[in-house]
Amino acid sequence: YGAIVSRYKEIQPDAKFFFVTFPRSVGDEAHINRTKSHVKAMHDLSTVFENAYVIDLYEYGPTYDKEFEKKFYLHYHLNASGYILTARMVDSYIDYIVRHNPEDFQNVPFIGTEIQFG
Repeated sequence: YGAIVSRYKEIQPDAKFFFVTFPRSVGDEAHINRTKSHVKAMHDLSTVFENAYVIDLYEYGPTYDKEFEKKFYLHYHLNASGYILTARMVDSYIDYIVRHNPEDFQNVPFIGTEIQFG
């Protein structure tokens, strides 16, 4: 991830990044440990790179358990309702981040131009 973000930062230093964690799910200890490692990695990346934020579905999203799968999965992938739910969660989380950090986003419409405000 770091190499990819570094390359994008070379292309556009003012770019904003939203790292999305794996959601909380059920599974064996190895699965849970991998998930927690991924969550930590996303948070660590957000401290390394400027203009980076974490959408922490592990902490603030639903648990992807059997009941969740019955409603939102079809053959090991999200169904249409699952994708809509995920999109709404990510949208809501980004909205929350922007509204709580307005100064970080005031120039977003002008990224890639010479226009800067503030």
